[in-house]
Amino acid sequence: MLRGASGPVKLGGAKPRRLLAALALNAGRVISADRLIDIAWGELPPRTARQNLHTYLWSLRRSLAAAAGPRLVILERPPGYLLRVAPGELDWHRFRDLCSAARCRLSSDPAAGGTLLRQALGLWRGPALLDVADDLPQLAARLTAMEEERLTALEQRIQADLAAGRHGELTAELTELVAAYPFREQFLAHQMVALYRCGRQAEALTGFHLLRERLADELGVDPSPELDRLYVAMLRGDAALDWPSAPGALAARSPAALVRAPGSPVAGRSYSAESKLTEL
Repeated sequence: MLRGASGPVKLGGAKPRRLLAALALNAGRVISADRLIDIAWGELPPRTARQNLHTYLWSLRRSLAAAAGPRLVILERPPGYLLRVAPGELDWHRFRDLCSAARCRLSSDPAAGGTLLRQALGLWRGPALLDVADDLPQLAARLTAMEEERLTALEQRIQADLAAGRHGELTAELTELVAAYPFREQFLAHQMVALYRCGRQAEALTGFHLLRERLADELGVDPSPELDRLYVAMLRGDAALDWPSAPGALAARSPAALVRAPGSPVAGRSYSAESKLTEL
């Protein structure tokens, strides 16, 4: 969505929106005219496609000038066009900058890192390019990568909240996330730890059992060794899973990274449960 000082700016039909989306996703890089024609019309462009492309981009230039002035400018650069963007003008760039700043703080100050991640995630107003995503198969891989970055930031924000002792506040949110992303094990790991720290060990272990059954039934695989070790640690009541009395004593690590299980291997597995899991 393009927003001006007075609110959202109308861009016209689907083709101008597709063109602007492609230019914004590649801000600062030239996209060839042929590539833009493919994005706008697909495999069967009209004979007037190049002329129509020029017209669409001229209209977009006017809309951008009215909304953002010199901060967003479409430039013609052989063999095509590029979108010149002022720093911090695109939500996507601001999101990535905030995430980068947060990750520099997570290990030393989880609360501060979590605040930055919360700000970054607040920039999302739904799936990226929701109004044109279905019309842009050429950019599907890029949109998938953007969603992966969002989910990773969400995992790390929850991680920071766990480190700050907010496990009681997280259980409802994590229930929704585990239901929405049933095969994303990090959300389940966070849910297990949040429930465990709330004294709901049985529910935490039940979540693991349900995932194990679903993975076996639908994919023919087992949970990851990391999640297995977390499960074993909960069975043993490993003190490393408890939230420390001094919040600053715990870095923002993945729940399973807290586990140092004894050296006997888990039944049916070849890895050693003694190995420490990596930190996120």
